[in-house]
Amino acid sequence: MVGANDGVFHAYDTDTGDELWQRDLEPDPEFDPPSADIKSTAAISASRGLAIFGTWDHHFYALDVLTGAEAWSHDMGGSIMGSAALDDDAGRVYAPSLGGKGLCALDLDSGAELWCFREGGPTLSSPAISGDGKVVVFGTQSGMVYAVDAETGEKLWGFETGGGQVTSSPALVGDMIYVPAKKGPLYALRTF
Repeated sequence: MVGANDGVFHAYDTDTGDELWQRDLEPDPEFDPPSADIKSTAAISASRGLAIFGTWDHHFYALDVLTGAEAWSHDMGGSIMGSAALDDDAGRVYAPSLGGKGLCALDLDSGAELWCFREGGPTLSSPAISGDGKVVVFGTQSGMVYAVDAETGEKLWGFETGGGQVTSSPALVGDMIYVPAKKGPLYALRTF
């Protein structure tokens, strides 16, 4: 499954490469710019049969992986570059946006907004979830790295990189978080 800059999301057979279906996500005519470019990678919920991804038209979409039918969509109030992080067990998807709402937790079944964290400016990076599912870590345009409580969205801590925008996704390994800044080094942060 893959989206493209023309706003079309495609599903392919993994054995043959044949296209199974496609879904054109053209925004309303009054949307400026008139494009639903898909710049994020889809998160796949195998248990629910959903592909979840964001578009330039400010929405996260959940499509049925077998048919392409829309299960839900959620307006994030800003264009989306980062990919969602999925916690199937908790029934949540963590969705970043360049403006508007920042990072939000959405209900995986309905797309309902559970909480949003707006500090630090637009969320450029894809979020990462700790192994125990309790913490979400992400970077912002202001050069901050934040850790928030996965259930409530409450800020646990913030770290200023001093290296410009944090556009890459953090990597969580053991008790360490690795994150690069656009104009700085690779940072290694302890989770406790």
